[in-house]
Amino acid sequence: MTKSNIPFLFLSLSLLLCASTCEKVGKEEEFKGMFVFGSSLLDNGNNGYTRMTAKASYLPYGIDFPVGTTGRFSNGKTIADWLGDFLEFPGYVPAFVNPHATGEAVLHGVNYAAAGSGALDATGEMEAMTSTSLNEQIKNFQGVTLPEFNRKFADNLPLTLTKYVFLIGTGGFDYLINYLYSHDGISLQEFTESMIAALSDHIKKLYELGARKFVLLSTEPLGCVPVVRSSPLGQGSCVDSFDHAAKLFAGRMQSLVDEIKPQLPEANLVFVNVYNIMKDIIDDPTSHGFNETSKPCCEVPSNGRGGYGMLCMRNGAACEDRSSHVFWDGIHPTQAAAHIVAKKAYQSELREEVYPINVKKLVTL
Repeated sequence: MTKSNIPFLFLSLSLLLCASTCEKVGKEEEFKGMFVFGSSLLDNGNNGYTRMTAKASYLPYGIDFPVGTTGRFSNGKTIADWLGDFLEFPGYVPAFVNPHATGEAVLHGVNYAAAGSGALDATGEMEAMTSTSLNEQIKNFQGVTLPEFNRKFADNLPLTLTKYVFLIGTGGFDYLINYLYSHDGISLQEFTESMIAALSDHIKKLYELGARKFVLLSTEPLGCVPVVRSSPLGQGSCVDSFDHAAKLFAGRMQSLVDEIKPQLPEANLVFVNVYNIMKDIIDDPTSHGFNETSKPCCEVPSNGRGGYGMLCMRNGAACEDRSSHVFWDGIHPTQAAAHIVAKKAYQSELREEVYPINVKKLVTL
């Protein structure tokens, strides 16, 4: 990947954000940072300067982010950003495309997530996305970041990597783009199993490279996102077939934690059921502080079929009370909804939300 022509904005990102509020509380020695892999729910700017067609490098994206538009598919912080806040990072990990993401700048981790990617390589290669696959993201970690760590930590590298969380959030575009709109006749169960097999391989590869602490995010309730809900299938309501796919994947991801653990004896894995957390918000919004669950907060162009598209209109309008909306655009949550997901991931004791432990406990292991 070419790492050039990136605005100077990224240079100071990890220093400007959270510097005055995220105090260290004695975690420096046992926990150092986070490496992030996945799709647009976690992408913090990689989409803006690569071959990806899905981009968020324009307003109103970032309207509530401290330094403005960075390429996050949100009005503000993503789940990864909020999780970093809970883990008391001194700043946010830089996007991989940041040319300054070398040396000291990567000591708290790197974000490789790419809009449109999926667990399956084929998802990122589809014409609608042309994204950086999860497989490629891991290769970027192996080929670019690990040599930096080798130079910094030398013989202590294996021990050092145990002090980092490896956050993986993928699957939504495998269903929305690859299967539900263009599957080739295989059953939903078969497709889901192929995703789980691919995800298992990705986790094992990262384990071979030294990863020991994993946080796995399921997809949101795909049947309830505005682009699906506003379609002819939904007509304003959640679409059961899409929702069933997301629920099935979440269940298989939780099972994968138990299935793969014996093969990775030194690893600890946490599964975050984003599906359950977000569905609870959608089903009972007022108790979580929301009053709009079906419409995007930003101005989203029509998809040409009578419903919403996926992304905000360039320089389009945004709703005033953004904290009351669950969804920011046609598919991504607002920073308010992302905050709840990250908080649950960090401290929830409910097994239907995190399994088998939460992230707060994970980082102490």
